Amino acid sequence: MTNTARRWRLGLGVACLAAAAVVGAVGYLKLSLEPSLNHQLPYLASAGMALVVLSVLGASLVIVDQLRTDEARMQELATAIQQLADALAPGIERPARREPSSETSSTSATMSDA
Repeated sequence: MTNTARRWRLGLGVACLAAAAVVGAVGYLKLSLEPSLNHQLPYLASAGMALVVLSVLGASLVIVDQLRTDEARMQELATAIQQLADALAPGIERPARREPSSETSSTSATMSDA
């Protein structure tokens, strides 16, 4: 499955937000053209409810898509960190080599002379 096929939520969410903007603009224009308050109420109710529903639906779809994308990224990062830890583990877990040097033995000899 391609990346665009998996991200249908993002496209649908953006479309809902765009539709909410159109509904809001049309509702405002209809309200502003009606002089009587009694004639404005149906436009206010229908456009207002549609605006709220489309906005909430669009925003929730965009957020869900982003959370799913973040989940996949976090899984990829966890896998990469585990591979790095496995690659570095032998070098990190091995104790450091200490080779007796002539400097250390001469220092201890000088201290015993004093």
